[in-house]
Amino acid sequence: MGDHMYALPADFGPPPFFIMKLRLTTENGANIDCLVADTFWKRFRGLMGKPPPPNGEGLLIQPCNSIHMFFMRFSIDIVFMDREFRVVKLIRGLAPNKVVGTVAGAWQVLELEAGKLPESVTLGTKFFYVAQ
Repeated sequence: MGDHMYALPADFGPPPFFIMKLRLTTENGANIDCLVADTFWKRFRGLMGKPPPPNGEGLLIQPCNSIHMFFMRFSIDIVFMDREFRVVKLIRGLAPNKVVGTVAGAWQVLELEAGKLPESVTLGTKFFYVAQ
């Protein structure tokens, strides 16, 4: 990963105040820009109570192998991936107030506003990343 850091939006939550931004891409050319939540506070806050990220961006939560949708204001598409960024589980359009328990083999989760995940992303898809 790179060393480029970006300031968080004012409503993102408690410190730390910087977050890495990545571009995830697949072999077939699908691109997803995302912020990385890799500390306790960033993972804890996630997308709870916030509007959908702008421009179809996502939130990559590391490490993470389960999620809840409590206090969410919108539905999301979820991509569970292993450490090598290979998709091990997909859920499209998960509504608020739902829970997804532990996913075997998952080490990280990408969350996007429902409908923003490219249809070409399927079970087994491998993502590659570049720091933004």
